[in-house]
Amino acid sequence: MNFHERIGFPLLMHKMNVENLLKIGHPVSESLSIDESFFGLFGDPTDRNVLNELIQFYRECNGLFAFESALLIRPNNTINNVLGLSDWNAENMWKSYYFETSVSRKLCFAEDTFGFQFCTDGHIIEVFNPETGHFEFMCDSLESWAGMIIDNYFYYTGYPLIHEWQTINGAIRPGFRLCPKQFFVLHGEYKIDNLYEIKDVEGMQLRGDLYSQINKIPDGTKIAVKIE
Repeated sequence: MNFHERIGFPLLMHKMNVENLLKIGHPVSESLSIDESFFGLFGDPTDRNVLNELIQFYRECNGLFAFESALLIRPNNTINNVLGLSDWNAENMWKSYYFETSVSRKLCFAEDTFGFQFCTDGHIIEVFNPETGHFEFMCDSLESWAGMIIDNYFYYTGYPLIHEWQTINGAIRPGFRLCPKQFFVLHGEYKIDNLYEIKDVEGMQLRGDLYSQINKIPDGTKIAVKIE
């Protein structure tokens, strides 16, 4: 009995947008091993539409790089230096910095060039900003999310900057993202001169440390950020 049958939901079939995203990108791994019970750790058991769609996605594709790696959909398992869903969502990896937010209760399944997270509580998909700890609503299905990404990938993935950066520096390594030298929330510019390659976890931990220092400070306050 699979996860869908255990919780009483029908299998969901991919539609055009998800299929087109699969055609645009390439899988992180050819292996299709999947632990469906892992998805049961997130969200409301009575409202798992997005999680059901994700399970169907992982049955066909174990993670995805798209738009010159500007978009990363994490693989089910850690492979080729790319952390899988379970490892990436572990509390001690980077989420502990955000204990005052609800990110620990959400599945972060994908990210953009800069490590901004696409996450779900099972019912909706949001963008999580690791510098501010804020969530931005996107949609209520994986199919809609894929359509939004394809239609506006310049904005949602950071493609123009990673393309320009890689033209000069070569391909970004698996397991790495681009991080701002001056954080965006501190008026850092979206320019390649302000970006450097960093291990994805380290980039999130840096932003997590920043968040823990500034999250309760009123807008406009002059601050001195300590980076360790």
